[in-house]
Amino acid sequence: MQFVFPELLLSRYMRNVWLLGMTSLLTDVSSEMILPILPFFIEALGGKGLAIGLAAGLGEAAASFFKLFSGWLAERTRKKGLVFTGYGLSSVAKLFMGMASNWGAVVTFRTVDRIGKGIRTSPRDALIAESVTARGRGFGLHRALDTAGAIIGSIIVLTYLYYTVPQLANYKVVIFVAAIIGFTALIPLIWVREKRITHEPISFKRLPLSPEFKAFLIITTLFAFGNVNYMFFLLKLAKGLELTVTAERAILITLAFYILFNIIYTAFAYPIGKWSDRIGKHPVVITAFGLYFLIAIGFATLDGYWLLVPFMFYGLFFALLEGTQRAWGADIMKRHYGMQFGIFHFLTGMATLIGGLIAGVLWDVNPNYTFYFGASISLLTLAVVALIRHSLTKSST
Repeated sequence: MQFVFPELLLSRYMRNVWLLGMTSLLTDVSSEMILPILPFFIEALGGKGLAIGLAAGLGEAAASFFKLFSGWLAERTRKKGLVFTGYGLSSVAKLFMGMASNWGAVVTFRTVDRIGKGIRTSPRDALIAESVTARGRGFGLHRALDTAGAIIGSIIVLTYLYYTVPQLANYKVVIFVAAIIGFTALIPLIWVREKRITHEPISFKRLPLSPEFKAFLIITTLFAFGNVNYMFFLLKLAKGLELTVTAERAILITLAFYILFNIIYTAFAYPIGKWSDRIGKHPVVITAFGLYFLIAIGFATLDGYWLLVPFMFYGLFFALLEGTQRAWGADIMKRHYGMQFGIFHFLTGMATLIGGLIAGVLWDVNPNYTFYFGASISLLTLAVVALIRHSLTKSST
């Protein structure tokens, strides 16, 4: 990677991004061994659409509360300790998830896993924001390393299931091995350094929220409400492929294209982050909203191998949205990153919980309704953007 990011290696604190990125890479090797099989694991234990909605939404809601709390705490204590605790808790939860005998236990330990993510995310994002000034590139690099781990993890699980069988016992083996890998992700954190904070911590009541940041929160929260969880996309793709191949082969094909999804995400994450530093984050994020609308409509109306077409653009959507949205928020915040990232993650997470439950109920009625729901909310988000575009444009310049 040295020839791609030479200017990033000159900064003393850019090493924080690399170290945090390496931790995220190893964590995502662990997580992405589990995530692509999670909807099928829940189904194998008797869970249906609502169970998947709970696994997606309840975990995000719990994570959101802890993101808010950890954001507040990050202003008052060492961020590095919070990051270490969060990653460690997630690894423990994965270990117990592999022992689950019913879908309720999976939802429970998935929730604990997400609590770990909630504890670490706001202080980690604050560490990145405080370490670099070119935040589009910094967050883009972190997301690229994160997703590189996702590719590795996905390849491992696909290879294992290809030579065995996609069934419950093998899913448990994958989850147990993933948990062990997760513990190794704690090692790079030892060398992370924190900058000395010059401002005094303040309470949420005294936290100055600019009009630009409030506008940012409105559109990101609204979009999160309709951003259908990836598990529904994987399930719809597998079910669609079952029209032409066996269920086992449909799962393997779905996992293979999930790897391609992550490759596309990784390939575009850093270039898009660098591009957003030049043209502004706002237009890049809005482009992501528009692309998501087209993807959701595709999943609602297509079937069989045709579903592979919108699924390929799903990776590009993530590259446009994930790092850029956080970098945009960081540019608006200016300071008190931990608390303001906590508010952002809390609101978007609560929206994800409610939206996930609605998506799960709609799935049990008709899977296509889940994606019509996502498309409708993304279209509504674009309409709201048009109404408050002055504040948003001001914040991105």
